[in-house]
Amino acid sequence: MGIKTTSSGRALGLCVAVAFCLTLTTGLSWALVPKDSGDLKAGDALSAKEFFQAELYISSSQRPVDEAMAELPNRRAWARFQALRESAGKGRLHAFIDPRSGAATNMIDVESLIPGNGVGNQVTLAELSSRFGYEVRQVGPSEVADAVLDFVGRHRELLGIDMGQLGNVRAVRVNDELWNVSIPQTYHDIQVRDGRMAATLNNGNLVLIGTETWGNVSGLSHVPSISAKQAMEIGFEYTGASPMDEIVLRPSLEIVPLAPPEHQQGPAFSGPIGDGYSHRLVWTFQFRRPPEGATWEVMVDAHSGEVISFKDVNDYATVSGGVYPVTSTEICPTPGTCGIMQSDWPMPWADTGLASPNNYTNSGGVFTGSGSTNTTLSGLYVDISDNCGSISISGSPSIDLAGVNGDHDCTTGGGSAGNTPASRTAFYEVN
Repeated sequence: MGIKTTSSGRALGLCVAVAFCLTLTTGLSWALVPKDSGDLKAGDALSAKEFFQAELYISSSQRPVDEAMAELPNRRAWARFQALRESAGKGRLHAFIDPRSGAATNMIDVESLIPGNGVGNQVTLAELSSRFGYEVRQVGPSEVADAVLDFVGRHRELLGIDMGQLGNVRAVRVNDELWNVSIPQTYHDIQVRDGRMAATLNNGNLVLIGTETWGNVSGLSHVPSISAKQAMEIGFEYTGASPMDEIVLRPSLEIVPLAPPEHQQGPAFSGPIGDGYSHRLVWTFQFRRPPEGATWEVMVDAHSGEVISFKDVNDYATVSGGVYPVTSTEICPTPGTCGIMQSDWPMPWADTGLASPNNYTNSGGVFTGSGSTNTTLSGLYVDISDNCGSISISGSPSIDLAGVNGDHDCTTGGGSAGNTPASRTAFYEVN
């Protein structure tokens, strides 16, 4: 179906008539009610059970070291480090800490680690060989990993981390000058969700190092009290099992950080530095229930057997824009005669530029995908052809066609000449 639009008023009249005819001739029975991002799958039995315990939400914040110095458990280590830098003429280090743990989140422009052309870099291969205890003929991923681990070992008190909780180091060469390093947090070889240390080396110099969601795990039993099989049985007892269920990820042990409720003020941490994390040992597994595309993750406490989280872990994106759903008078005297443009309304069944099955949005304008996307409003059921010009809007991955109240005729939401209020409104209404 092609719909030509020349002005918002004419498009509205046309789209109402065509939408009415579609309903009569095709007998479509689904409810075309726009769903917001918090209710993407309304009416679905599994969606109704989706939840996670409030303690699983970890808010993030940073404080400058100098501002928090008096409250830091490792303030003596920081005082010594800063004094040594100043005596060497380097000046104080710019650094930030996570108030939840006291661990360093950002240490900027730290020191030379491997040979390179960075400012003040005088590191040689011979020096590395002496430091590492083996001959270094060239610098590759393992040498970069060892250099970062050596730095962390020398400054573990400063960083505020337990060296025993560093997992396998991954060093990636971005180009001839840049290395990125990532080290997951583990506890008895069990990964701590979202916990890691990251570092960046530029021309041989460590220009940035810090932690993310890192609170040292302490006193937690790493031996589960229930088996993986029992965890699945408990999970499906909560969700309700179906013969259609497909296991995507079998149960695995994981440690999840928690925000102690006694130190929370709303979502924010308000306790003493270092008291912002606790941890749980959990079994997690994932499944799908066709024909829905959701990927459901179940999280079961590995000691108590309590289900503490059940959620769809897919990354959803949207195609949305401003529409005049009733009229385009720009005023809203009553809900039934409201003529104000409504922002961020979904574009149902819109093309996304992705491969099937993610090539169209659903009835709520939602799709699953990542990377670059593009819509021309050539949808699954409706194509828009606008006399003002072509329509082609990109996103990454969500696509915002925008638009503000007062836009009419060939005024666009940006991106292309055909992205008019008439086009968006017609596309929404007919779908």
